[in-house]
Amino acid sequence: MNGAPAAERNRFAFGLLLISLIAFAAFHFLPTTPSDINAGQPGWSFWKAIVTETRDLATMTAKTVLCFSSILMAALLIIAGPFLVRSFASFRLGWAIACIFSFLALCGASGFLYRHWFAWSDDPVSPGFYALAASQAFNLAGYVFIRKGKRPMPAV
Repeated sequence: MNGAPAAERNRFAFGLLLISLIAFAAFHFLPTTPSDINAGQPGWSFWKAIVTETRDLATMTAKTVLCFSSILMAALLIIAGPFLVRSFASFRLGWAIACIFSFLALCGASGFLYRHWFAWSDDPVSPGFYALAASQAFNLAGYVFIRKGKRPMPAV
């Protein structure tokens, strides 16, 4: 993949970003915790929990704000990713900013997920957790694979 032309790498990046979007969509239908399995709650109830947590801004800590903002940034990057491959192939500054924010969102959201599922809960990890983590990893990998193609030589 190292010496592949930019068009092939961009198709591969599009595929990774599409897999990321599919895994993110799957997260919304899979249960996120074993108690959600018993209650029949899908992963989209996760967003309801975030909204209820953020209603009282006075009780939020800096860690919570960072975690929630990274999850929101990850959602934005995952949803927009497949549609921006051609734009980022030509606009390198935007590509670099997207890569940095995708990495930061992956670190922040993974830290939140680690803190939520492994530190606060004795429940084993459920499929929704894996779908969300895989979605963010595929998203970062997809952004990294986007390359700028060679410009055609001007006719003299």
